[in-house]
Amino acid sequence: MPIPFKDNNLDGLKTSPYQISHRDRAASNKILDALQKEGQIEPVLERRHLQGG
Repeated sequence: MPIPFKDNNLDGLKTSPYQISHRDRAASNKILDALQKEGQIEPVLERRHLQGG
């Protein structure tokens, strides 16, 4: 589940954004899916889905 940025300015980040590995995504999805089922968090569309790519 990505963190939505309000703009494309990433200059304030201390490290550059990086791609998440498949293993890390699977592990985080397991945790986030459980939280979503409990109603603790809401899903956010990934940026690439919003732009159609």
